[in-house]
Amino acid sequence: MTGHLILRSLALNAVLILAVREANAISPEAMAAHTIAINIWLFSAFFIDGFGAAGNLIGGKLLGAKRYFDLWVLTKKVNGYNLIIAGLLMLIGGLTYVPLGRVFAQDPEVLPQFYGVFFLLILIQPFNALAFTLDAIFKGLGEMAFLRNSLFIAAIFGFGPWILATHYYHWGLKGIWWALLAWIVCRALVLMVKFRKDYYPLAFAQKN
Repeated sequence: MTGHLILRSLALNAVLILAVREANAISPEAMAAHTIAINIWLFSAFFIDGFGAAGNLIGGKLLGAKRYFDLWVLTKKVNGYNLIIAGLLMLIGGLTYVPLGRVFAQDPEVLPQFYGVFFLLILIQPFNALAFTLDAIFKGLGEMAFLRNSLFIAAIFGFGPWILATHYYHWGLKGIWWALLAWIVCRALVLMVKFRKDYYPLAFAQKN
């Protein structure tokens, strides 16, 4: 399990490092704007991760007890909570993004670039909620090999094409954040399909 998680972490960090590398190659101002954006994204990720941790612990317990229907209910409930949190983060961000940017920087060349990608930070939140919640639940279920594979799939097929296109077509900071959005969306979809395929039939059979 540890080996799978190490490889998963390598894939995750490779995505974040490549994003930083591309931002740094654009200009110092783009790098500064990206740093602000990624720190806000990380804050929202850790904020959302709280309910995911609860799903991790309770999900493992329910799986051990073979309470598959309760596991399905738990997954829906925790995802619902985190989607509400994501919605609140989107609302707060949308209302406060101008002063929020000024908390981090005053440079007139940095702030416009940050504001230019902030809509993507808003758009990514519900997909954060789904991806991080299901990621935590699958950890509790012991699906480490699948989590490793899901990160590789998202990095190669979600992030990879976008970041390559951004590099060669000079899409700038927006291209980098579209790549990160594609990465998170791909992660969320892969995890949702896995849960639906493997655990929903067990839950449905137990319900009936």
